[in-house]
Amino acid sequence: VFVSLAIGLLILLTVTATSHALRRRQIRTLQVLYDSERARHASEGLFQATLYSMGDALMTTDTGGLVREMNRVAERLTGWTEAEARGQTLDQVFRVISESSREILESPVSRALREGKPVELANHTLLIAQDGTEYAIADSASPIRDESGRGTGVVLVFSDRTAQHVAEHARMIAEERLRL
Repeated sequence: VFVSLAIGLLILLTVTATSHALRRRQIRTLQVLYDSERARHASEGLFQATLYSMGDALMTTDTGGLVREMNRVAERLTGWTEAEARGQTLDQVFRVISESSREILESPVSRALREGKPVELANHTLLIAQDGTEYAIADSASPIRDESGRGTGVVLVFSDRTAQHVAEHARMIAEERLRL
C-alpha cells in the first residue's frame, strides 16, 4: 500500500511538474509573440507617420499594381483620396502623359515590377489629375521587398515641378526674344 501511494504521489508530482513546465513555456511563447506584435505595430506606426509627413507625393502598390497607401500630397496632386484610390489600379489614379506628344506613358510601377529595380519617368512628364488639371512632375518607382528579397509591391515618389517648369519655359521664351 505504501509503495502504491508513493508511486501515485510520484506520478502526480511528475504530471504537476510537467504541466507547470508546459505552462511556463506557453507563457514565454505568448510573451515573445506579444513583443513581436507590439514591435510590428510600432514599426507600422512609424511607417504611417513617415508616409503622411513627407513633402513629396508617395504611393504604394501591391504586386498587381493596386494602390495600397497614398499620402496627402499624392491626394492633392491626383485628385483622389486615399480611401477612393485604395484597391484601384495605379493607371486609374496616376495617369501620366508625355508633354510633347500627349501620349500615355507606361506606368513606372509596371516597369519597376517588370525590371525589379528603381525606375524614373522621362523628363517633361505630365500627371493628369482626376479633375483634368495637369502637373509637371518628376518621379521614381522602386520595388518593395520583404526580408527574403521577394517583391511585395512598389513605392512611387513624385513631386510637383509645375512652378519650375513654367519658370524654365518663361526663361526659354525670354532667351528667344533676346536672340531675335
